[in-house]
Amino acid sequence: MKPRTGIVALPLIGALLLSAPAPGASASGAGGVVADSGSVPSSTRGGAQYGAVVRQAPSRPSVRLARLASATVTAGQRPSLEVRVARRGASSARVRALVAPTGSTRGRPAATGLRRVAVNQTVAIALPSTLRPGRYSVRLEAVGAVGELPTRSKALRLVVKRKPKPAPETPSPPPPPPPGSGLGSGPGSVPPPFETTTAGVFPVQGPYSFGGADGRFGAGRTGHIHEGQDITAAEGVPVVAPLPGEVLFNDYQAGGAGRYVVLAADNGWHMFFAHCMKASADVRPGQRVTAGERLCNVGSTGYSTGPHLHFELWPQGWRHLKGTRPVDPLPQLRVWAG
Repeated sequence: MKPRTGIVALPLIGALLLSAPAPGASASGAGGVVADSGSVPSSTRGGAQYGAVVRQAPSRPSVRLARLASATVTAGQRPSLEVRVARRGASSARVRALVAPTGSTRGRPAATGLRRVAVNQTVAIALPSTLRPGRYSVRLEAVGAVGELPTRSKALRLVVKRKPKPAPETPSPPPPPPPGSGLGSGPGSVPPPFETTTAGVFPVQGPYSFGGADGRFGAGRTGHIHEGQDITAAEGVPVVAPLPGEVLFNDYQAGGAGRYVVLAADNGWHMFFAHCMKASADVRPGQRVTAGERLCNVGSTGYSTGPHLHFELWPQGWRHLKGTRPVDPLPQLRVWAG
């Protein structure tokens, strides 16, 4: 019989075709196919590499604390808000305070500017100091990324009170009269009992004179008498405290005593020094002074015709005390003069 060669050739050809590797097939025998050269980009742009760490965007901030340092303040004071904000994936957040009046339609809400604060830390935010007296609602607003809705705290109640009315000032003592005024003491007045003391120093520390009769205690004036002793000296000569004590007044009377100082001596006497040189009396009320300590300088301020010290001595207290009167200081001045 003749061999059937056609029948045998077909299976061989088919087998060869099946066993030949297809273009692009893996030669390793691991299965799958290898992509054509150049069909997969080698750059990583446009996506994340498999297994790489992906950074998450910061979360919306949340208000953990919002409280007023004081729920009641006085108009003009600056209220303070203590705040603490949390935000995952970020070290800071932006916050602001919203202040709106309550109980009335009058007034416009106020807001502080955005401020960046560290997260998880308690910080203080100053509220406007221009709030009018009334009641206000205060909220803290925390702002995250652009486009995100802010988060707000619950409303806090703030009360702004009116400023208290200033207490009435203590009436100032009656101003001293012009030199030789003698207000309240007429020519027939009887001076209180008085004894001189050897303690102390003369009030004018430089050349001086007691002048004439018109500068003496009791000299006539229009409607009154002279209540002190004039000591004439050059302008600028120091005027000192004859005895230790405390300064009661340091004031000015334009039409009378000019710049004057009142001293309360430790022995109970009050002494009045008038016509001090301008800007020379640098003692203050309540200040303690020793005997011989400078009070001012001889001058001619106020109602005066030339440099001199007008000196008055009040054994029972100066004229700001009711019922007191001065005495002739010349005997005591002569003792101090030696």
